[in-house]
Amino acid sequence: MKKIIKSFNSHWYFFTIILIIIIAGIIRFYSFNTSWGIGGTDTPRDIMISSIALHRHELPLIGPFSSAGPFVTGPLYFWILMPAMLFLPFSLSAPFIYFIMLSLLFILIMILLGKYLVGEMFSLLLGIIVTFSPESILSSYTLNNPNLVPLFTALSLLFFVMLIYKQKWLYALLMGLSVGITISLHYQGLNLLIMIPLILAIYNIKLLNRLFSFLLSIIGLIITFIPIMIWDSQQGFANIRNVLDYFLIGQYRMYVPNSWKIFLLNFMPDQWAKVIGGFYIISLVLMIFTLFYISYLFIKFKKQKLELELLAIIFVILIVVNRFYHGLRQESYVLYFSPFILLFSTLAIYYLFITIRNKFKNIPYIFNILGGVFILLVLGSGLLSIENSFIKPQYQMSNLNNSVNKLTSLYPHDKFLVFDYKNMQNGKSMLLSLELYRRGLEAPQGVRIGTSCDASCAVGYRKLNISDLNLVEIPKIVKISQIDWVNDNADNNYDLLIGWSKKHLLKSSFDLSQYLKMSGAK
Repeated sequence: MKKIIKSFNSHWYFFTIILIIIIAGIIRFYSFNTSWGIGGTDTPRDIMISSIALHRHELPLIGPFSSAGPFVTGPLYFWILMPAMLFLPFSLSAPFIYFIMLSLLFILIMILLGKYLVGEMFSLLLGIIVTFSPESILSSYTLNNPNLVPLFTALSLLFFVMLIYKQKWLYALLMGLSVGITISLHYQGLNLLIMIPLILAIYNIKLLNRLFSFLLSIIGLIITFIPIMIWDSQQGFANIRNVLDYFLIGQYRMYVPNSWKIFLLNFMPDQWAKVIGGFYIISLVLMIFTLFYISYLFIKFKKQKLELELLAIIFVILIVVNRFYHGLRQESYVLYFSPFILLFSTLAIYYLFITIRNKFKNIPYIFNILGGVFILLVLGSGLLSIENSFIKPQYQMSNLNNSVNKLTSLYPHDKFLVFDYKNMQNGKSMLLSLELYRRGLEAPQGVRIGTSCDASCAVGYRKLNISDLNLVEIPKIVKISQIDWVNDNADNNYDLLIGWSKKHLLKSSFDLSQYLKMSGAK
């Protein structure tokens, strides 16, 4: 027993980290079988593409289309998703388990970041707050490319800090790679490019080493762009031109109310609440604490750690850039804020309730108790805010298995081809198709199964009383109309995106030289 106690005392920091990860895992795996599921069309499509890319031994050169305009993201989201299909091919829940594991990795990265910035006690507090972050918990259940942005933003911050701390060129390269991966996942990551030139502001590194680190970070950035740039070069660089068209012109085409008052009193507290505070009033107080702490860093400039000062500069620049962004603001468009909000909110709490107490010994211990109560309030409100917000998937796994099992009992020797009526329940039909594909029960000449077929389309079709999908058998003699029936089989969905990408069909009317001439004329 004494040996155990002695071992714990010697390795208390390591054991506490393990405890935090276990708690985080319990929260994220809580009611996993009923909480995870697939709704919408993006998730089943992405799983299909990753699975079929593995089956065909292909690496896609593009990622999903952006909702902001006619351009695609980089392919790294599919590349990151593919290992889940490779190592856990026996279960459709594999990518969701994989995303939860990446969520736990995010917590570890933030703990490590906190240790380098302040110390062990602070890093553990940061790990606890990230563990209970509403956004971190909910995003671990949702499969889409923006939800990986916080992970690689945190990696970018970690390598930036380690470059300052250890002054090794490798970290500049790794930072460039991390920023590039974030951009490849979602173009909101473009805002992180501010980190690259700030390498030149690391005044504790010799100028020549700073320049070389700056060059290495750009090389890391370029490496991540190689796949999509190879593809875009075959399109006459239409993709990058469409991206430029959106950021230079497109974001101004739609009026979005935008003022400092709306930004500071509505958007930012709401974002704080989603990331850490849970409810508006708590997140507003926390945001005010954080802004006061950042102001203090600037007042005491060059008297604080260089790492903290530069990260504060990056955070303030990102806030200002986001304030003057004119496009539609959605939570999924600003996920790069999450590591900054978590880090600086925890720094504000730590400084207010721990650092000040340690500096001024005459402050009553009630101050520490108030700090503990406030932290518990933040953690509790975060959990309460998502109590009824866990993903309510459109289609649970149990329903899916029942549907497939009934289909195979009705047609024990057949394979299937899935169609959706007028794209009414595209997510469900794609999920059905995905599970059939996974079981090896999908074939181009298989029994044609129609989903979402209500009374208006049921004439002449054999109704199958299976689940809530309104399934029918479409006889072979019936000619499929592409207007009425959408082919949702896995290979077809793969070819719609990845196959399309090989046909050089993307076009752009944007001309940068013309834009610059017109801007100069104004």
